[in-house]
This record gives sequence, structure tokens and C-alpha cells, in this order.
Amino acid sequence: MDLFQIFVLGIVQGLTEMLPISSSGHLVLFPKLLGWTDPGLNVDAFLHLGTLAAILIYFWKDLWNLVLKKDQRMILLYIVLATLPVVLIGFTCKHYIETSQLLRSTKFISFTLIFVAILMWFFDRKLESQSNLGLEAQSEDEIQTMSLIKTLFIGFAQCFALLPGVSRSGICAVAGIAQGMSREAAIRFAFLLGSPAIAGAGLLATKDMLENYINSPEIYSFSHDLPALLAGFISSFVSGLWAIDFLIKFLNKNTFTVFVVYRILLGLVVLFV
Repeated sequence: MDLFQIFVLGIVQGLTEMLPISSSGHLVLFPKLLGWTDPGLNVDAFLHLGTLAAILIYFWKDLWNLVLKKDQRMILLYIVLATLPVVLIGFTCKHYIETSQLLRSTKFISFTLIFVAILMWFFDRKLESQSNLGLEAQSEDEIQTMSLIKTLFIGFAQCFALLPGVSRSGICAVAGIAQGMSREAAIRFAFLLGSPAIAGAGLLATKDMLENYINSPEIYSFSHDLPALLAGFISSFVSGLWAIDFLIKFLNKNTFTVFVVYRILLGLVVLFV
């Protein structure tokens, strides 16, 4: 394993997992554009664990309150129920998603980058018009008052994040805004809802990684790969932590426009370059 490449991919994972620009899309495209080889499941596991650690540490108070406070436990139950669709689809379609030449093709990623950007722009404009009319969400406790229907709607939207180029935080935030949530509340809830799925993906990738080291010692050496894996974990953790803080503060005062433009430009570059 090339330590520098894994370190860079960790930064890419941390930033793009949190920002609404698609981590899977970037992790497919980045090595292709730079001529790097696919780092494989071992690296993928540590990068996911790094971003999961960033979410758990940043939102530890929110997650702790969901467990301890009686008035918030129902929201925790809603999150668990809303996570089931992506777990079911992800588990049954895991092999196809990971190996499909169609889903990992640059044309498909270009399409999903641009299509989700259009959705993001449309509902962001709708929210802006509601704000101008004084109809935007006013409650500071939007997450605490989430209903099961709203949570399930966002949970089903999260299933599309399994496709490269979609973005988990992006599609969940769009689903939240479509139901009248503020940008900040929508993105915060997107991270809370996404944490079990990210944990599941990270643990599943870790299981596959351990099987590689146990079953194929002639190919994989944990002691040899450990420095690069730790570098990827640290870089994904630090960049992910920064990206969460930046995004929440940014969306408190700004729209999704910059991310819409970025996604469209990247989609066009991917399509024509």
C-alpha cells in the first residue's frame, strides 16, 4: 500500500462523506483521474471507520440524548426503523453495487452528480421562497419533533446514497428540506440518520478486511499495511470532523448553491474529460 495515496484518499473520504458531493463518487473517480489502482476493501474499511468516528464524536451529545432522554427515545426508534431499508438493500445488493461496471462508470456517476444537484437546487429554491414569505421552519427543536413518516421518508431517500455520485448527506438533506425542515436541521438529522448505515458499512468492510488478512496471508500482511491504514483512518477522521463543523455553520447562513454548482461542474468534467 502506498501511504501517501491512502492518506490523500482519507482526506477525500472525510470531506466528501460529510459534504453533499458524494464520497463514493469521488473515491471511484479520484484514483481513475490520477491513474492510481483501486485501494480495495481493506482501505475502504478504515476510511469508513474514520468518518464514523468523526460523526460519533461531533454528535456525541445528540446521540447520548437520544438514548438517555425519554422524550427523545421515540426519535431513536424512528431512526432505527428508517435505517432498515438501506440495510436491507445494501446487504442484498452489496456485491452488485461494488462490482457493477455500470454503476461505477463515469457516465453513471456524472448523471447522479448532476441529477441530485438539480433536486438540491429545486428544493433549496423552494425553501428560499418559503423563507421570503415567512413560512420557513421556526422551531429550534425540529429534530425532537420529527414524525415517523418524515423519518421514514428520509430513510428511503437514503437508499439512493448506495449509488455512486448521489451523496448520503446530500440526498437526506434534500428529503428533509422537501418536508419543510430548515437546512441546518436537515443536515444535522441527515448525519444522525446516516450514522447507523455508515457504521454498518464500516463494520461490514472491516469484516471483509479481516477475512482477507486471515484467509490470504500470502497476499495481505496486516503488519505491513498498518501504517498506511492508520494514516487513512486519521486523515479521514480529521477531515471529516472539520467538514461536519464547516457544513453545519455554512448552511446556517447560506444555501446549497455552491454545492449545486460544484456537482454540476464535476459531472460535466467527468462526462467529457
